[in-house]
Amino acid sequence: MSFIQIVEMLRHYGVDVLLLAFGVTVVTSVLKKTVLKKLPNRFYVFVPFALGLLFYAVYRMLAMQSAEPLRSFSTLEGGLSCGSAATLYYVVYEQFLRKGAKTANPLLPLLEGVVPEEEREALAAELLACGSAAQGEALVKLLRETLARSAPALGEAEREMLARLAAALLDP
Repeated sequence: MSFIQIVEMLRHYGVDVLLLAFGVTVVTSVLKKTVLKKLPNRFYVFVPFALGLLFYAVYRMLAMQSAEPLRSFSTLEGGLSCGSAATLYYVVYEQFLRKGAKTANPLLPLLEGVVPEEEREALAAELLACGSAAQGEALVKLLRETLARSAPALGEAEREMLARLAAALLDP
């Protein structure tokens, strides 16, 4: 981001909105990990906007020492700008600043619908560990044995197919 773009963003949003948006981003992150963690993911999009409206309205009421900002269109506009900036902060954080983010196990989609959900994560991790232990047909055999031990409800054909697919993912 160039200096001109930063100045333009400050002019467009205002320093007050950008500072409030930072607070909204922090509060949203905390809420997503605690109180709202059971909320479906599609609703997380609206949380920064709702908090942005709330934060900006409270800020304007404190600044004016009156409830008049609650009836003002500029409060709605500032609150939505605050939510937009908070969303932008979160995207920048997730995409560029977050280090050591846990990547999804590539075997999880393969096991979906085949292995019960409560066992899927552990089995995928175990199968992923097999990928570093062997290669080729030895890997297929090791994966088949692991599947037989960890998911005994699978039939022989299913185990063979899953072992070959997992081996193709782990040893391209």
